[in-house]
Amino acid sequence: MPSSHYRELKKNAQSLRKHLLPAKFNPMGDYRERVFTGVVAFRILCHAAIEEYFEVRAIEIAKSALSQCRTTGKVSLPAIALMGFSGREHGLPPHTIDPPEPSKKKAWPSEIEIKQRLNDCTSSFVQRISRDNHGVRERNILSMLIPIGIDPVDIDRLFLSEIDNFGMSRGDYAHKAPSIHTAKRPDPKDELSKIQNY
Repeated sequence: MPSSHYRELKKNAQSLRKHLLPAKFNPMGDYRERVFTGVVAFRILCHAAIEEYFEVRAIEIAKSALSQCRTTGKVSLPAIALMGFSGREHGLPPHTIDPPEPSKKKAWPSEIEIKQRLNDCTSSFVQRISRDNHGVRERNILSMLIPIGIDPVDIDRLFLSEIDNFGMSRGDYAHKAPSIHTAKRPDPKDELSKIQNY
């Protein structure tokens, strides 16, 4: 059953289709200029909706893994992945249970408690996704999915290739003047079809 976030994503895409694309597609591609502007806007805004969907779901899974560990003491696969792919260095346990000097007291839980280490890794992941993720290219998708325990074997390669191409073309749309893209006369039916395939 699709999550509420996925249903919201589909609803957003339907709303964008209604407001930005023609109600009926012309098989000859004969449209007024404003239709092509709508196609450009449709692609950019759908990209934003897809990006937000991945970010929100990844953060939700990360926070749920942390919460489960805190409340039950059980460590899930997402929790292990968050620590394993955190980019943080986790050294050996310290030689003493108490901090050797008062200046280390505040940071000491991160040295000695696994739950605190998971908390630190989760916080870093959430911050990185919230602040530093800017797209749905392959690297963006992998940086969100692998650290929450998604096995790369389970990621559909065709989807990854298509979403990477979509993200790349969105970048082209977003970083150049709209007149350049509307002059290319992008096909509204093709744009809708791409979004529906995701």
